[in-house]
Order: sequence, then structure tokens, then C-alpha cells
Amino acid sequence: MITTLDKTKSYLGISTTSYDDLLTLLIQSCQDYVENSCNRKFEQATYTDEEHNGGTNEIQARNYPIENLTKVEDVDGTTYEAEDYTVNKRNGCILLKSGTFLDGFSTIKISYTGGYSTIPNDLQLLVWKLVGLMFEQRKSQGKGTERVNSSEIIWDKVITDTDRATLRKYKRILI
Repeated sequence: MITTLDKTKSYLGISTTSYDDLLTLLIQSCQDYVENSCNRKFEQATYTDEEHNGGTNEIQARNYPIENLTKVEDVDGTTYEAEDYTVNKRNGCILLKSGTFLDGFSTIKISYTGGYSTIPNDLQLLVWKLVGLMFEQRKSQGKGTERVNSSEIIWDKVITDTDRATLRKYKRILI
């Protein structure tokens, strides 16, 4: 997970275990939202035979940064050796030094270890904020606006510009 229950509870100032099941569900839901918004997974994992379209000299692993690229091959059985391409581990781009990958839909397969071994702090903070908002909003389902004392909460605008900037920073652009 992008963050832990303990870290989330600490951020929210919750010490009781009464909400642990709900908070765990909210953490997973918020992580899913962030990952879907960014078109990628963030936790480091091994990906085997991830398919990509060919016809260009560049492909991008879906879940970067790449820790270790173990295989690049096409559906015709051609295996690309490490000296055939360069890898930008930070953004997951694999660039052939000459020529193009076999043309077609899902013609290239790569295997790699990718994602963050340590999740960046701004991503964790974003999940904590979203969990906190959802945790508080659960009492106000269906309300667009809510007044509490002299304050007003507009629930439609809970994602701030800073939150959107964090999402843009990690968004995988589909090529």
C-alpha cells in the first residue's frame, strides 16, 4: 500500500482502533483513486510479460521507476539484448538504439521490477488527506455544501490545486 494504517491514523490524530476497518478500506480506495488518476501503480513489484504496442523505437513501462529490466522480446520470439536499447529507469522509457520494435498491437513484452521501494512523501500525504476528507464526509453523504459553526465546506471541491499538482507530477502520459 502507498501508506500504512498507523501512519494514516497518526496524520488524522486517531488513537482508537474503532475505525481501523473503515480506515483500511478508505486507504485502499484512495490509493486506487490516485493510481487510476496517474495510470500506474506505485508500490514496487515484479511485472512479467507486460504487453506494449510496437512500431516505434520507444516503449514505456507502466509502473516506473524501473529497478531492474529482465526481458524485452517481441511476439515473433526476438529477444532484445541489453546492448540493443537504453533504459531511463526514472521514467520507465526503453529506447532502441536502432530500428523500431515489431509493429502491431501488443507485440512487445517486457519483464521488470518497477515502482517505488519507498513511496514518496507527497504521495503518502495526498492519500492521508483524501482518507481524512472521506472519513469526515461519510457523515455528510449526499450534501454538496455543509455549514459547521461559521465555516462552510464545499464537498465538490475537496481536491485542492496542490493535490491536483501532485497527481500531475506522477501521472503516466499514455504514448
